Amino acid sequence: MNSPKKLVGLSVVVFINLALQFLFQWYIIVSFGSGWITDAFFGAMVIPQYVLLVLSGSLTLVLIPVLSQYSGDELLKEAWNFLQGIAILFGGLALILLLTSGWWIQFIFPAFEGETYVLALDIFRIQLIAMVLSSMLSIVWAVHSVKEKFYEIETWSIAANIISLLVFYFAITRYGIYAAAWVAVFRILLQLIFLGTVLGAYQKPDFKTPSFKITWKKLRPLLAGNLYYKTDTVVDRHLSSITVNGDLTLFNLAQQIYASGYSLLSKVLISTMVPQMAKAHGTGNHSEYNSVYKKRLFTSLIITFAVFAGLLIFGKPVLTFIFSFKNFDTAYVSKLWWIMVLLGGYWVFGLMGAVTSSTFYAKGNTVTPTKVGAIMFTIFIPLKIIAYYRYGILGLAIVISIYYVSSFLVQFILLRKHLK
Repeated sequence: MNSPKKLVGLSVVVFINLALQFLFQWYIIVSFGSGWITDAFFGAMVIPQYVLLVLSGSLTLVLIPVLSQYSGDELLKEAWNFLQGIAILFGGLALILLLTSGWWIQFIFPAFEGETYVLALDIFRIQLIAMVLSSMLSIVWAVHSVKEKFYEIETWSIAANIISLLVFYFAITRYGIYAAAWVAVFRILLQLIFLGTVLGAYQKPDFKTPSFKITWKKLRPLLAGNLYYKTDTVVDRHLSSITVNGDLTLFNLAQQIYASGYSLLSKVLISTMVPQMAKAHGTGNHSEYNSVYKKRLFTSLIITFAVFAGLLIFGKPVLTFIFSFKNFDTAYVSKLWWIMVLLGGYWVFGLMGAVTSSTFYAKGNTVTPTKVGAIMFTIFIPLKIIAYYRYGILGLAIVISIYYVSSFLVQFILLRKHLK
């Protein structure tokens, strides 16, 4: 999928899907405001999201190039193997996290006490179900990506989001914030049911296939690095929960807004390029491989800078219009805008860094981006802590931006040498 017409068409359905997801987040924010309830809700999600990011996210990056070498019945057989393997793995992890859930909440969010602690603990346990289902969904997404069925991913996700939003709208009055937690699980389950038909009839697992060995060999360095440097999200949530009540919610909201745009561009520019580049590398077509990388990097730069310029000029009135309802007042909006401005490096260079790292992954090189991530994380963790305790949530946002700019530049320089 490399023609502009197809990419624009995909952009439309992805935008609709993300708009529905954002509407879900928006309704939570305006219904409960920025305070202990939303701090507990968003804070409780950080560990399940971290586990997914490290394990499921790493596996998907490695799995797409591996599965791209298969087709027909062989592809479906391998998909069933990985689906059942990941279900067993994440089911075991969920059980361990469930038994130690109280300790995790106390360790990461020591400022959570009383009702905040109890609510965070309940949400944490509910989200473990979503974590297992999401891990299985990532395998289904990988199969769709290999088959280049990107429209199917988004259209069925749109259907699941619409149904979930309707359920949430009627359930929130009776069940409050717990409705949001359970509807999040319900939405993922619907996507898994709708998209899982791509796997065909059930097949018994075979965990001794060569693809498992290849995947594990490529996954090991990526997994080892991600276990370490992907904890930056946990550190950010921990710091933002320490002092001012509601800072965690505002910081999470700023990142979620950017993440929605990032997800849109990632699905259109990056998800579509990895299978194409993996196949080009497999056939020795280096000119196509390099061409796709350069086009996607340049496109990412232009789009992200244009959006950020729009944020600087129109951001505050737009955010005021969107969020000044019910329990979310203008003071929250102003602080949210400043956080987003100072997180500009996260937005622009985060996406460009995803292009460079995915270029390595498409070639099967998981070591280089992992080393870069681990080294940069080690350097910037103490800087984040110092900035937060001295300048608060805005200082933390500045250091995060510098972190993403620096990480991209290092990867970019290394990739230029690698491609030569």
